[in-house]
Amino acid sequence: MFSRQKNQVDIKKSTLKILDRKKDTPTKLKHLRLILDSVDGMEAKALFCVQYEPIYKIVYEGVIAAEANLKQRGVHRAQREELESMLYLLEKVLILCPDNLNGRWQLHSISRLMAKLIHPGNSIRLRRDGIRLFMIWYQCLGKNAPMYVHKIFASLIPGFGNELIWPPSLEEPSLGVSSVEITPVIPANPGEKQPEDPVGYFLECILDYMVTQAPKIHWNGGPEMWAKSIDFLYERFKEFYLPKIFPNFQVVTDIYKPVLELPEPRKSTDMSTNLMYTCQVVFVKWIANYAHSVYRSTDCYHPTNVWINRPIYVQHDDAKVQASPHSSISGDRESLASYTSIPSDVDANVLAKDVILGTRENINLLHEVFRRALLLNFVHSAAIRRVICVYKDWIQINVPELPVFMLEPEDEDASEDTGYDTPKGRLRTDSYYGAIGFNANNNREEYLSHLRAGAQKVLRVFFCNSAAVFLLFQIPKHEAAVALLEEQVDICKRVLNIYRYAVMNTRMDPKTWEQLLVVMLHVTSTVLDPGQHGAKHQDTLGRKLASAMFQTLIVSWVKASLNVPISVELWDQLQTVLSQLTVFDDLVTEWAKTMETLTRVLARHVYNLDLTSLPLDRLTEQKAKRKRGIESGIYKEPAKQVSGIPEGTTFERKRNISQQGTSSDRKSAPFSQITLSPPKKSSLKRSVSEGSILPSRKEFKENHETVEAKVERVRKISRSMDSLKRLITKEGLVLPSTTATHQSDWAEISSSTASLENTSNIQVDGDSFDGIHSSKEELKGVIAGGKIKGWLPNVAAILWRRMLGVLGNVNDFTNPRTHAHFFQIITDMWATLQNIRQNQGVSLDNLCTPMPPELVPPLLLPATWCFQAFDLPNEFHRGKVLACSLLCDITLSNQDIKFHQEFLCKFYSTIHKCIIANNQYIVNEIVKHCGLRFIAKMLPGFSLLLLDLVQAAHSVLSGDDLKNTPRIEASTLLGTILSVSDIFKCMKVLQPNSMQFQPVQAQYTKLVLSYLIQTAKVEQTSNARVVALQSLTIYLCKQLMEIRHSGYPPQNVNVPLPEYQSRIGEIFGVILDSVKVVNRSVVLIAVDLLLMLADFAAEVTIYFPNICSKIIMVLKWSLQNSLPVKNSTSTTGRPWEMENRLFISLLLSLGEWCMRTPLNILLDSNHENQLLVSAVFDVLQMVIKGYKISTSKNSAPSSLGDFDPNVSFDDLQITENRVKAQAERAETLQDFQTVRLAARNLMSHLLTQLGHFPISNGAARCSSIVAENDDLGVEECELNLHIFSLPNLQMFAINSETLLTMIELPAGETTECFHSDFKTSFTQVRIILRDLSGKACWDVTNLLASSSCADTEEISLRVPQLRPLEEHHFHSTITGSFFPQLGPRLTVRHRHTGHLPTVEDSADDLDNLDDLLEYIGHTSPECLLKSGESLTTPWAPPATLSQDQEDDVVASVVSQRSTELEYLTKVDLDVTMRAKPLQYTTELSQDGSESDENLLSLGASCKSGTFSSSFLLSRRFFSQLGLNGWEKRSNVYLLNKDEKLLRELKHLDNQKCRESHKIAVIYVAHGQEDKQSILYNTAGSEAYEDFVSGLGWEVELETHTGFMGGLHRNKSSGETAPYFATSFTEVIFHVATRLPSNTEESLLQKTRHLGNDEVHIVWSEHKRDYRRDIIPTEFCDVLIVIYPLQYGLYRVQISKKAEVPYFGPLYNEAVVNGDVLASLVRATAINASRARRSSLPYFQHHFQERSKALSTIIQNHKIRTTFEQFSANVFSPLLPSVSFISGGNSSRASGTSFSSTVRASSSTTSSTHLASALIDHSLSSNSGGYVTGHPRRMTTGPNFASSSPYENVILSPNLVRINHTQQLNIPNDFSSTSAPVSPIPPIPPKRLANKLGSNKPKLHTPPPSPAISLRSTHGSSK
Repeated sequence: MFSRQKNQVDIKKSTLKILDRKKDTPTKLKHLRLILDSVDGMEAKALFCVQYEPIYKIVYEGVIAAEANLKQRGVHRAQREELESMLYLLEKVLILCPDNLNGRWQLHSISRLMAKLIHPGNSIRLRRDGIRLFMIWYQCLGKNAPMYVHKIFASLIPGFGNELIWPPSLEEPSLGVSSVEITPVIPANPGEKQPEDPVGYFLECILDYMVTQAPKIHWNGGPEMWAKSIDFLYERFKEFYLPKIFPNFQVVTDIYKPVLELPEPRKSTDMSTNLMYTCQVVFVKWIANYAHSVYRSTDCYHPTNVWINRPIYVQHDDAKVQASPHSSISGDRESLASYTSIPSDVDANVLAKDVILGTRENINLLHEVFRRALLLNFVHSAAIRRVICVYKDWIQINVPELPVFMLEPEDEDASEDTGYDTPKGRLRTDSYYGAIGFNANNNREEYLSHLRAGAQKVLRVFFCNSAAVFLLFQIPKHEAAVALLEEQVDICKRVLNIYRYAVMNTRMDPKTWEQLLVVMLHVTSTVLDPGQHGAKHQDTLGRKLASAMFQTLIVSWVKASLNVPISVELWDQLQTVLSQLTVFDDLVTEWAKTMETLTRVLARHVYNLDLTSLPLDRLTEQKAKRKRGIESGIYKEPAKQVSGIPEGTTFERKRNISQQGTSSDRKSAPFSQITLSPPKKSSLKRSVSEGSILPSRKEFKENHETVEAKVERVRKISRSMDSLKRLITKEGLVLPSTTATHQSDWAEISSSTASLENTSNIQVDGDSFDGIHSSKEELKGVIAGGKIKGWLPNVAAILWRRMLGVLGNVNDFTNPRTHAHFFQIITDMWATLQNIRQNQGVSLDNLCTPMPPELVPPLLLPATWCFQAFDLPNEFHRGKVLACSLLCDITLSNQDIKFHQEFLCKFYSTIHKCIIANNQYIVNEIVKHCGLRFIAKMLPGFSLLLLDLVQAAHSVLSGDDLKNTPRIEASTLLGTILSVSDIFKCMKVLQPNSMQFQPVQAQYTKLVLSYLIQTAKVEQTSNARVVALQSLTIYLCKQLMEIRHSGYPPQNVNVPLPEYQSRIGEIFGVILDSVKVVNRSVVLIAVDLLLMLADFAAEVTIYFPNICSKIIMVLKWSLQNSLPVKNSTSTTGRPWEMENRLFISLLLSLGEWCMRTPLNILLDSNHENQLLVSAVFDVLQMVIKGYKISTSKNSAPSSLGDFDPNVSFDDLQITENRVKAQAERAETLQDFQTVRLAARNLMSHLLTQLGHFPISNGAARCSSIVAENDDLGVEECELNLHIFSLPNLQMFAINSETLLTMIELPAGETTECFHSDFKTSFTQVRIILRDLSGKACWDVTNLLASSSCADTEEISLRVPQLRPLEEHHFHSTITGSFFPQLGPRLTVRHRHTGHLPTVEDSADDLDNLDDLLEYIGHTSPECLLKSGESLTTPWAPPATLSQDQEDDVVASVVSQRSTELEYLTKVDLDVTMRAKPLQYTTELSQDGSESDENLLSLGASCKSGTFSSSFLLSRRFFSQLGLNGWEKRSNVYLLNKDEKLLRELKHLDNQKCRESHKIAVIYVAHGQEDKQSILYNTAGSEAYEDFVSGLGWEVELETHTGFMGGLHRNKSSGETAPYFATSFTEVIFHVATRLPSNTEESLLQKTRHLGNDEVHIVWSEHKRDYRRDIIPTEFCDVLIVIYPLQYGLYRVQISKKAEVPYFGPLYNEAVVNGDVLASLVRATAINASRARRSSLPYFQHHFQERSKALSTIIQNHKIRTTFEQFSANVFSPLLPSVSFISGGNSSRASGTSFSSTVRASSSTTSSTHLASALIDHSLSSNSGGYVTGHPRRMTTGPNFASSSPYENVILSPNLVRINHTQQLNIPNDFSSTSAPVSPIPPIPPKRLANKLGSNKPKLHTPPPSPAISLRSTHGSSK
């Protein structure tokens, strides 16, 4: 409190001292300064208003004193500070006494001081401060300032020609003031740093002080005087400086009534930094900053209500723009960011802005300055950028408040067309209007409306003025031209960005749109004029801006067409301009982008398809996985909301444009890289109510979403106008369309043109809305004469067609590169249209086929351009090639409208001329695009081009380019023409050597055949060669099928028979030679083709007999040649999977041909004097061994002379890109073991099936179904454990993969199948063989005598009547029944070869052995060692054997025979060496045949014999097979017959023994394109049924015994199915029309059967191609689709997955005759299934699985025995158990103690029975029986008269019913034996009820050396 009073006292004292005249000046100054430092502004103002005279006197004297001190004492710190203090006081006088100064108070005195301060000789700092003080004084004077003061103001800036003149000429001479010389106060120091540009520096100072010093002045009138002060200074600046800164300055720009004149092109002549240009830049920056960057704060943002200058929320492209308006002024000038000393809430910058924009004159001046700035040279690019930045932020509304002139005037209802909104909260306050001369009572709106011009006018002015930046052309050779060109490019791109933003985000009225389009046309035509400015060079403005300008022009035109009507004149002008600029490839590129976008729009709005989510794409498996869980629809709207410019939005395509320049600076970076930073606040669309403020953003968004959702629903339901009318809002009449969910994706140059389709709203003009009242009236866009803005179907169609032709006729292009580029784009666009057509009418739910579309894409539209392109010169070669390919695609595509006759004639003529012209590139395109589809298309008159196409294909195949020519298509074309040649042989064709269009009659079948044969011989690409081979094979099949049906020769053969035979032989020769090709891919396909031709083996054998043996020999040679040499490390160099597949294919083909070739050919000798079948077995043996025998004869079969076995380019491996499959198999590659197994399987198959397949019950069974339980009377229908207990059954493993079962059966009725000329024994041996090839069965019996001889009883009774010596010979165990004659015999005559030698017709002069051998060779030719050579033919002696050596051998043989005869004679007389023969009895049991209980067992059916008698014939045959020898002991094993073996045998018998395939067959009727309707088909057309019947023969599933393929026998999967089988393969077809579909369950099963098949055959009668995804499945690796054509032809389309290798015989797009269609498709499907399986990493063939099962059985169940044990079990499978109780001695055979107990079983026996096992001996007629308790008594079963000598077998170990007992005399050696209980399980006795009989006589003595007869029963259907 006291300090305040003291302060007040001090102020009063200081005031008194100031007024005290006695005080000196320094004291007064001291106290004046003290007062100013102690009081506030108001108190200081009051003091100065009262005491202004003394105060000024003190200040003046102080200034003079300070000046004097500086001159006397020099410029030191004290003197400088003293001067600064005086200037501070002087400034206080000026700002506190403005009203006095305004009245010219102290005018001369102050002017003299000012003159001193602003003297040019002063230092820069003092001079700057003087200017600041002068500006304060000058605005205080205002309009009262005298002229000389104005002149002082005009001379403030040096260099303008207004020098300071002192003393000035006085306007009032009464003052009488004398002139005083003005000198510098502080002269400039030579070391002082001077500004680089003094003129610009001081101009910046003046401009700055014009604004910043006004708020410091304390006017009595208040703050409103500040605006007047600024306005005064601004007006004086315009008066004195502006005309000099801008010479000849005239305001020609009037935005209120704009006169728009397009700028003219100009050249840059002045590259220097002229003084005036520098001032222009400074002024432009200054006025731009105040017009743009200055705004006021509001209460809602700043509660302090203090106006500040802050940066806007947007990042400008130019870093300089981001600075404050005064940041360019250097020095220590205070910042404009804050003026805390200003006692007001008004900011000086805001006042300045209001002055600059406060009148129409100033506003026009602003735009005129901007216009002149845009005309500046690019040396001053900073000013140009600043102006562009201002316009950009105005247009993009990146400023908090728009300038008043951009608001729409009230008298013009243009609010609907403007895109600008007054930002909320930006209204001026009352204090502001008071400051500028208006109070709250003034009509502010009226004043503001006077300044409003409207955004549309501003846009027009900007569009017009900004064109100037494009029209300045640099001096090419100037040193700064390159840098300036980069600056110009950058600035031009900024302008284009503004254009594009206005286009995409701003509503413009028709005049504005027209102005923009006119400007763009003018700029484009001028800048890109090819004839000027060196436009062909890359370093010109045109080349650098071409892409951006073309894109901007085209996009602007599209957007304008959506919003306003465009006159026809403008469209014509656009076409004229663009057609002249087609030399620019960028034009075509940008046009292509636009057309791509317009095509998407066309697809969406006209065809209701979204190209980014097409139905076919969504139906694929990959699309389904990616979109799993996402709801699908035709088109789903994006989720983004309209919110201004999206973040990261760009305008250019993402790819860089090569023509644009590059620079490290961001401002000069490539245009495609320039992007706009996202704004802080999103701009909103303006409401239609003029001047109104939009609702909040949240409210707008909600309303927008609601309307958008409603419109979306309405568009889906109806397109009537009433539906849209109800949704039009009152605020804006804006209808968001389905495509308007995104704002512009084209906001920047680096965006894609695709956003065009998402940028436009459906809008209805308010004034024209009432005119649309009919709900049925079609919506029309503005381009169609309607009032609706945005995308509509008619708009999309019209705009697409107009933009398509906007470049004019493509054939008028002068640049060949651009011409080719255009055709490439047209081709891509046509492909898109074709894709649209393919996706039309596609069922999304796959439940029903949609109706055909009403509107289809115009696929024929580019045809005219294509036809005209062929008339161009050769410079347009590339374009002509593209036009040719496009024309072929158009013609061969599926057209909804039939071609006009004129079009077809033009097409045929054009193609004919192109082929005649011999332009190989065009010919290649013709072949490439016509090769696969031309014949199948069957266009009217297509046969005219057949000969031309033949020549074209031949020219392609004759070329040397293997990779870049369509060789596959050429080969396919030749094959297709060959298939139809017989049908169209009478039609006329065009001559291939004449340019005239004159059809002639010609035969071309022979020519095509010769070309195909030549291709198959010498073609160097594997795929083309293979297709040629396939075509020849199809031709062969057709010819052989005709031979089969109509006989030989075929009826359609028009050539001589020898020539026809030669042709067929040559084709076979080509295929056979292809088997010997080095390339494995070709060999593989050739082998498959031979396998298919095996179906016609019968015709080949009959009419071409030499070919069968040749095929077998070639396959044998190829197989053998593929093997490595023994002990050789060389390999083929191919991966094992390819080798395995090739080997297996060779083996399969070889086996098929062997099975189908007649035996007489197989048994014929080849050129090496070897049987053909023997050669086959030889090579199979080599394969089994794994190497070929190098010493063997293996000469290559003869080849065609001109055949080339080498293939240079294996493109089959490239097309079979099985990367994944190979990666999976990399670690599991199979070795050669698979091939060995295949060879063993084939060898076994030939041994068992050759000559027997198919058997009587058909080909459904290849393996025998006979089992061990058959013909034994067992009631069980399958194998059981009881069977293994029989004494007449034994099982062996004769090698590692073969099981042998021998069963001895009673003869019964089965012997009737044997040779009728013989009598057989009462028993037979059944052999069941299980190996790799399956199960085979034979029945073997003794041949006793011929049928003419007496019965067996007479034969047996005749034997005891022999002489005693002969009887001894007969009973001899050594000699048997043969006693050799001791004397020589003389053969005089022989029997007939068909007569069997018997005893009755024997004679001394007959050689029975020779006759028997002759008979065997005649009746069984397979026993001949050499075909045609008798068994009696003696072998030729070895070549090295001499006559003496031969005599010695004969003598040795005769001597050996004599010795043997002597020994036999001696031994035969020894009684001890004789054995007693078996005795048979005819006695019957008393009740044995009447009661089943007395039938104890099968072994009890004979009265006499031992345990070995029930296996008598079996063991003899086993011995005759050589299996009982010692050398076989290492391979032959007994099997342990237990329950586990039984299970594994059943599993083995159920395994496949042939290759099996299941293939789906689907019928598609006309109009069916969905799964539901296809699967519901129960029948097909007649042609389809014929095709199905040709696939195989129909089998009933209920009784079918072959491969079922998953089908059921219970009729749930149909009643019948097509089935096909060979001895190696089984195929069943899942025919969709055979499978039931009457219930949901049956339909599901039907879908599963079809879907699980790997190969699908589809018969499609629908006009559109069948799609794989119609029946979706994870399988269907191969799809074969058949399309019926005319004339009985069919097109076959083959598609496969990438991992499936190539296969045949059919190829993709083959055309086949109906006669051979079924057989070819079947063979192709089987090969496809094989190819698919070969690509599976872990697939196993049937023989591999069977080998594994056999090996497992043998490994787990074989018994290792001694030779004695083995022989004993062969002698009798079931032996009694004998226990020897003699102590201590060991058996020599087994080494066991006699006291040990050994139990006999089916697998082991005691070694004490070795003697019984080694001799065929019967103990006695009473032997056999079961020892119950007494050593000497054995019970036996009853004796039954049986047809079989089976022994008695004890069935029950505990209880046996005994009907008859006999005492058995046991030898002494066996007196102490006792038989333990037998472990053999019982067998039901009633099973023998029908097998054993008592009415047949028994043989007492069977023939000791019978001949063996074999009967194959492996095919028995029992």
